[in-house]
Amino acid sequence: MTATLRKAQIGKETTHGDSVAATTRLLGKFTHKEVPEFDEVEEHTGMLSKHIRAATKTGTIAEIGREGTFTFEQAPYFLGMCIKGGVVGEQVDASAAYRWAYERNLSGVNDPDSYTWEIGNAVQAFKTKFGLGKSLEVGGVSNKLLTLKCDMFGQDFSKCNFTPALSLPVVEDAVTRKTGLYLDDTAAALGTTQVSSTLLDFNWKLDTGMIPDDCCDGELWFTDFTEVSTMITLEMTFKFNNGANLEYEKYYDKQPRFMRLITQGSEIEPGYAKSIKLDACFDYRDWGALEEDNGRDTVKIKMESLYDPTWGKEWLIEVVNALSTLP
Repeated sequence: MTATLRKAQIGKETTHGDSVAATTRLLGKFTHKEVPEFDEVEEHTGMLSKHIRAATKTGTIAEIGREGTFTFEQAPYFLGMCIKGGVVGEQVDASAAYRWAYERNLSGVNDPDSYTWEIGNAVQAFKTKFGLGKSLEVGGVSNKLLTLKCDMFGQDFSKCNFTPALSLPVVEDAVTRKTGLYLDDTAAALGTTQVSSTLLDFNWKLDTGMIPDDCCDGELWFTDFTEVSTMITLEMTFKFNNGANLEYEKYYDKQPRFMRLITQGSEIEPGYAKSIKLDACFDYRDWGALEEDNGRDTVKIKMESLYDPTWGKEWLIEVVNALSTLP
């Protein structure tokens, strides 16, 4: 069976763990597997055989992975699973553009969106409920498309039939070279100072901090989850020029940096374009040695997000597209 016949589709759950029919197809490359836990008995049997009884399944979880390009239209599904649920598109200045803003609540529960997944191929489809995000990565390499990688988990997998007649979505990919890097000293100046001719690649990663609970609720799968503290890690490669040298001084002096990465897409209407914006307060954690790439000096940098009391935030993600609601 050819791998191109694989597909994944999802439906947003009204109540976590209550199965719903799929309402939309997702694009990308997907993996899925069920990971069971087993316990087994060790006992005296009067025999040299180690096992005389099969192990018993004591728990299970469904794992789903997605790799592919970052699209302005489908990114909000993964952001809702990984960061915060209930986000709606807000119309921008009476235009045809809608802003989807994701900011993690740092002092309370975020209640992410959960989805019922249908995933498989033309031979067999499988369903899992209570689908949440485990980790999310947005990455970019010059001359390539922006990427989005997401690892997710659900309760368990059961055989199903795909919800029929769901059309392939119309999407737009984000292009890495249309990304601008901005670094400033204060939250008030965030997005003011562009660092030009410097950024070569980046990888922005969030471990969501969502952990499935293993409470005893009469099932082999989780029925609730817990959120723990987490942060954004950002790795970048800079061409070592004057802009990078100025940032090295900030690293050396241990100054927090207010960073914006913004990638523009096509124009929705005059003055309004599709975009993905990654804002954060960062602390430099590592500044690598000079390396060589295509005859130029480069340096790899690692940063970790930091809560800023003046800003009242640690990080913020905004996607602008032409969708008032998600299909």
